[in-house]
Amino acid sequence: MKVFLSDEYPVNLASTGVNTVGGPNTLTGLNIVNRKMWTIGNYRDLRMKVVDREETDQKVIVTSERVAFMATKPVATDYVVGYLHNLS
Repeated sequence: MKVFLSDEYPVNLASTGVNTVGGPNTLTGLNIVNRKMWTIGNYRDLRMKVVDREETDQKVIVTSERVAFMATKPVATDYVVGYLHNLS
Protein backbone atom coordinates (compact mmCIF):
# COMPACT_ATOMS: atom_id res chain seq x y z
CA MET A 1 0.00 0.00 0.00
CA LYS A 2 1.34 3.44 -0.94
CA VAL A 3 1.24 6.24 1.61
CA PHE A 4 1.62 9.87 0.54
CA LEU A 5 2.70 12.45 3.10
CA SER A 6 3.01 16.23 2.96
CA ASP A 7 5.56 18.30 4.87
CA GLU A 8 3.00 21.13 4.91
CA TYR A 9 0.46 19.35 7.12
CA PRO A 10 -0.79 21.77 9.82
CA VAL A 11 -0.16 21.18 13.51
CA ASN A 12 -2.79 23.47 14.97
CA LEU A 13 -5.35 21.33 16.82
CA ALA A 14 -6.02 20.94 20.52
CA SER A 15 -6.88 17.60 22.15
CA THR A 16 -10.56 18.30 21.37
CA GLY A 17 -9.80 17.98 17.64
CA VAL A 18 -10.39 21.67 16.89
CA ASN A 19 -8.25 24.81 16.84
CA THR A 20 -8.67 26.72 20.11
CA VAL A 21 -7.85 30.33 20.81
CA GLY A 22 -5.12 30.57 23.41
CA GLY A 23 -4.91 26.83 24.11
CA PRO A 24 -2.11 24.38 23.33
CA ASN A 25 -2.56 23.71 19.60
CA THR A 26 0.17 21.11 19.07
CA LEU A 27 -1.75 18.20 17.53
CA THR A 28 -2.88 17.35 14.02
CA GLY A 29 -5.25 15.08 12.14
CA LEU A 30 -4.68 12.55 9.38
CA ASN A 31 -7.03 11.86 6.48
CA ILE A 32 -7.08 8.24 5.28
CA VAL A 33 -8.62 7.49 1.88
CA ASN A 34 -9.33 4.06 0.39
CA ARG A 35 -8.18 4.81 -3.17
CA LYS A 36 -9.80 1.67 -4.60
CA MET A 37 -13.23 3.12 -3.73
CA TRP A 38 -12.78 6.29 -5.83
CA THR A 39 -12.57 7.23 -9.50
CA ILE A 40 -10.27 10.17 -10.19
CA GLY A 41 -10.50 12.51 -13.18
CA ASN A 42 -8.55 15.59 -14.26
CA TYR A 43 -9.94 19.14 -14.37
CA ARG A 44 -6.50 20.55 -15.22
CA ASP A 45 -3.20 18.94 -16.16
CA LEU A 46 -0.24 18.78 -13.81
CA ARG A 47 1.72 22.04 -13.47
CA MET A 48 5.17 22.50 -11.99
CA LYS A 49 7.01 25.62 -10.82
CA VAL A 50 10.15 26.44 -8.84
CA VAL A 51 9.69 28.38 -5.59
CA ASP A 52 12.39 30.06 -3.46
CA ARG A 53 12.23 29.12 0.21
CA GLU A 54 13.99 32.01 1.90
CA GLU A 55 13.90 30.42 5.35
CA THR A 56 15.98 27.43 4.16
CA ASP A 57 17.80 29.10 1.23
CA GLN A 58 16.55 26.38 -1.13
CA LYS A 59 14.67 26.14 -4.37
CA VAL A 60 11.69 23.77 -4.23
CA ILE A 61 9.65 22.30 -7.07
CA VAL A 62 5.93 22.73 -6.40
CA THR A 63 3.39 20.75 -8.39
CA SER A 64 -0.33 21.31 -8.64
CA GLU A 65 -3.20 19.55 -10.35
CA ARG A 66 -6.96 19.98 -10.25
CA VAL A 67 -8.72 16.66 -9.94
CA ALA A 68 -12.27 15.43 -9.46
CA PHE A 69 -13.30 12.48 -7.29
CA MET A 70 -16.34 10.23 -7.41
CA ALA A 71 -17.03 7.34 -5.05
CA THR A 72 -17.60 4.00 -6.80
CA LYS A 73 -19.39 2.42 -3.81
CA PRO A 74 -22.25 3.77 -1.68
CA VAL A 75 -20.61 5.92 0.99
CA ALA A 76 -23.45 5.27 3.46
CA THR A 77 -22.58 1.55 3.71
CA ASP A 78 -18.89 1.25 2.71
CA TYR A 79 -15.83 2.82 4.32
CA VAL A 80 -14.29 5.13 1.74
CA VAL A 81 -12.48 7.64 4.01
CA GLY A 82 -11.33 7.88 7.61
CA TYR A 83 -9.89 10.54 9.91
CA LEU A 84 -7.46 10.21 12.82
CA HIS A 85 -7.12 13.12 15.22
CA ASN A 86 -5.07 14.02 18.30
CA LEU A 87 -1.82 13.03 16.59
CA SER A 88 1.41 14.59 17.78
